[in-house]
Amino acid sequence: FSDISLIPASAVERIEVLADGTSAIYGSDAVAGVVNIIPRLRFEGAETSLRLGTADGDADEVLASQLLGTGWGGGHAVLAYEFYRRSALPAADRDFVTDDLRAFGGPDLRGPFANPGSILAGGRTFAIPRGQDGRNLSAADLLPDTVNRGDSWDMVDVLPMQRRHSIFGAVTQDLGESVRLYAQGLFSSREFSRRSRTTSDAARTVPVTNPFYVDPVGTNQPVRVQYDFGRDLGRERREGKVEAYGLTLGVQADLGRWSADLRGNFGRQTERSSILNRVNSARLAVALADTNPSTAYNLFGDGPSTNPATIDFIRGSTTSGNRGRVWSATLRADGPLFRLPAGDVRLAVGGEYRQERYRDGRTISDTSTLEPVIIDPIPLPGPRRIRAFYTEALIPVFGSDFVVPGFRRLD
Repeated sequence: FSDISLIPASAVERIEVLADGTSAIYGSDAVAGVVNIIPRLRFEGAETSLRLGTADGDADEVLASQLLGTGWGGGHAVLAYEFYRRSALPAADRDFVTDDLRAFGGPDLRGPFANPGSILAGGRTFAIPRGQDGRNLSAADLLPDTVNRGDSWDMVDVLPMQRRHSIFGAVTQDLGESVRLYAQGLFSSREFSRRSRTTSDAARTVPVTNPFYVDPVGTNQPVRVQYDFGRDLGRERREGKVEAYGLTLGVQADLGRWSADLRGNFGRQTERSSILNRVNSARLAVALADTNPSTAYNLFGDGPSTNPATIDFIRGSTTSGNRGRVWSATLRADGPLFRLPAGDVRLAVGGEYRQERYRDGRTISDTSTLEPVIIDPIPLPGPRRIRAFYTEALIPVFGSDFVVPGFRRLD
């Protein structure tokens, strides 16, 4: 509901930070303070900006924005658009992003999942040699009591690719001298994509029916292989999209020395994300049990050593999403009550009703069954409803005309 990265920077006039507790005005969420982002509501003309940046030439970002504004008798309108794109930063472009920290005086933290992999049989490990495709491999070719190690940062992005479009608009219109109508709207769409480290590694069981099966201990029993599928499937990729929009409609009125504001707000945000290039363990088991060397999965080569169609057959994914919605209505008024020697006694009063709803979407899992499975969302409570009323008085006790050592003013 309050993802400030979705707000176009060109639409921001200023940011106010109130470090003190202001819950009397802003509600219980403001016990520690408030950050107010004030949009540009009165702007005439056009403003174009472009920013380009790079990180050692390995990643770059572009930000372009256009601001338009106009005014007429009793009214103003502002429209801001912003485009932002940042490319991914691969771990390969930063030598310190690695599991093998020996070059920096640290330990070697590489794991046992690599390509080529290692065979587990008879309580021992046997490293599969490099530079061969697993089709003519024999037990004598294996390296006993040795493990091939892999770097989990191989083919991974340190920073994701992001692309965002944001639009903000605001209109104000006076109705006579004391009443103003206003409306503000925001829409933003953000996409991201990142090659990520594998979510889960597991040793895969290879049956004796596999045409590439190698028995390093002569028991003619299934063996287990620690294998990294990154070079076969591509590294796991997380990608998704977030869309958000909000609308505010309100009316302000000057009632003598008092002012009043009635407004309504509505906001909605939807998120969808996927993890691609995952291993579907059920389909992998079928491919490992296949007796046809043209279609069976080969875990014994310096991969990829398997038919591309078979690799696509075991490719799995997970997709999930959620959505949130909030709407509120607020009425407030403030003004002077009477005057004291140090100034006016002022009063602010207001009330608010807010309703928030959050919903998880269905998850589509294609990692452990032959066909994708739809998992229903966890049931969540109904909407959260907040009813609030506040009042605050400002009473000036003395000002600059009343000399008290150490004080200039007391309210």
